[in-house]
Amino acid sequence: MSTGPTISVLARSGTLATPVSTTATITPWPCATFQAPLATPFYNDHVLYQVTPTVGMPPIRAWAFAGWKAESMSWKTGCYIHAGLSSTGPLSMKGPDAEKFLESLCINSFKKFPIGSMKHAVMCTEAGLIAAHGIVERRAEDHFELFASFPWPLVKLEGTSYDVEAKMRDDYLFQIAGPNSLKTLEKVTRESLRDIRFLRFRDSQIEGTKVEVGRIGMTGNTTGPHVHFEVLPGGGAPIDPEPWLRKHGLNP
Repeated sequence: MSTGPTISVLARSGTLATPVSTTATITPWPCATFQAPLATPFYNDHVLYQVTPTVGMPPIRAWAFAGWKAESMSWKTGCYIHAGLSSTGPLSMKGPDAEKFLESLCINSFKKFPIGSMKHAVMCTEAGLIAAHGIVERRAEDHFELFASFPWPLVKLEGTSYDVEAKMRDDYLFQIAGPNSLKTLEKVTRESLRDIRFLRFRDSQIEGTKVEVGRIGMTGNTTGPHVHFEVLPGGGAPIDPEPWLRKHGLNP
């Protein structure tokens, strides 16, 4: 399991500087050689961090790091800053049928989902297979923003009669994890963020740039196969799943 708190920062587009880049020929295994701009500085083992655009998404490249060992320890002993989910930006879904559409998509309940809160939503196919998952924010009664679950919601919305306006936002998303993550964010925002509860978010500023800060409990760094679920007895409020699992003969 991942270690330490995770705090997500959403920065509005047009406010961050563009890094200096160069062009190099790289060969990320197992794909063929292709041309791609590389942010500088970069290190000799950068090819280990490539995500190629073979699945319809642009490549993800590290700006600078000290190798995989330091990278792996950063979210356990220090502060890990990850921008790999910024490639597509969040998906805004707004309209009178937005909640109904998301309920048709996710295994989560949306009955108790107040404005200003978040959920880790899991989306399944008709056969029960996981198609996508990610954080969903509720910004208003009829307005939600989805992170890292693209493009499944758009695929399922197409051709339906749901009254929903879907729009990809051009924002940056940073995940900041580790025991020093909160202290780091409080230093750059110059304010206390202790009021932000688990799965809640609010606005702040970094050097005059408006950002949105949310507290979540996952980094995407897991140690093996895992499952995401909620236990809601009788469709009511969620409960701690561990005693429920033990009661039903499972040892988590």
